[in-house]
Amino acid sequence: MEDVMEKLAVCMQCGACVGSCPVTGLNEFNVRRLARRAYLGWAGQEVLKEEVWLCLLCARCYENCPRGINLPEVMVRLRQQAVKQGLVPRTVSLTRSNLSKYGNPAGVEAKELMEWASDLNVPKSGDRLFYAGFYLLADHIESMVRSMLRVGIKADRVAAAAALLQRVGLGGLVKAAMKGVGLSYRQTLKRYLLTLPKLGLEVSYLYDEEPWVGTELHTYGFLEDFAEHAKRVYALLKERGIKEIVTPDPIAAVTFKKLYPEYVDGFSIEVKTVVEALAEKKPEFKAPVEAKVVFHDPCMLARYLRVVEEPRTLLTSIPGLDLNEPVRNKQFTVCCGAGGLEVVNPSLAREVAVKSVQNLLSTNASLVVSACPMCTMMLKLGVEKLGAKAEVVDLGDILWKALAQEA
Repeated sequence: MEDVMEKLAVCMQCGACVGSCPVTGLNEFNVRRLARRAYLGWAGQEVLKEEVWLCLLCARCYENCPRGINLPEVMVRLRQQAVKQGLVPRTVSLTRSNLSKYGNPAGVEAKELMEWASDLNVPKSGDRLFYAGFYLLADHIESMVRSMLRVGIKADRVAAAAALLQRVGLGGLVKAAMKGVGLSYRQTLKRYLLTLPKLGLEVSYLYDEEPWVGTELHTYGFLEDFAEHAKRVYALLKERGIKEIVTPDPIAAVTFKKLYPEYVDGFSIEVKTVVEALAEKKPEFKAPVEAKVVFHDPCMLARYLRVVEEPRTLLTSIPGLDLNEPVRNKQFTVCCGAGGLEVVNPSLAREVAVKSVQNLLSTNASLVVSACPMCTMMLKLGVEKLGAKAEVVDLGDILWKALAQEA
């Protein structure tokens, strides 16, 4: 917390963070007030039990802060204090226990997760690894979030859902939500994996041996757990001879590229997003995609990784595609509402998604494209909430369609 105090000491209370925060106006959350309370030592149980869990870690405040204060980092440190005091939302505790028991935060058996890859002929060994990340879990996470929205579970209403929880338990609710889950995001994942060699990028894939990156441990303040987890994963990857990771998931990319080096001595694996890798190849797409499109910049891609031109390079190379830019784009993108909030308070997360969708649809585009499974999930919920006539798809699906006539 000494590092936190040092960072907050230069805050001049200008309020730029509040004006940037996508949660502002949706409830009483005020990031400037929270930061001030933390600096003055007033971040007591009420703050640690509720307010710190409402931050999206989207870094829009950091982008706009004239003093360069990394408030997302401050929030993670405050969550670490909440963890130490046992002030952790029940849904957050579940993600941690699921990771320990099942190897992933959604609590899905590895066999079920890998059904989509049964007919792949991608080699299991090689120094360039394709990493699936959250695309593996997105179908299940979306199902769980939709179930939580239906029964009204959110951070300040868990007690009100006690009757349901007593009957099936939170774990029971999650398992019920997982039944009959489709393969939408894993189909996209498959398309990404098959697209790469078509464009001259050979990769390997670990299938059911892929280790979970552990992002949520850092997001929710389980920093000691995250450090140990990161070291184990890195050791496994080095043992397999991995020199480069290529992933369509910007969340996993940020975790490997930005966080692992902070916790793992000598981290030496190169990390790229699929978007970057494909843009370097300068592919020529011949199959037209006739659509008015708007691209949603994921926070992890645009702000954390500074990857903003590459997805636009890919999209504008597709014949017939009309790319439009919203008012707030690139590093000033509006967060989709995920960032962990979708598990803590899905109702509030969906309201943030509505804000993001409104920004995107100001272009009158009929097709919203993103390059992050969590963004795609939240934007779909936002479009549905608004009752808007727009389709939300992943960049991988658009690229696959543009390649279809060549395949």
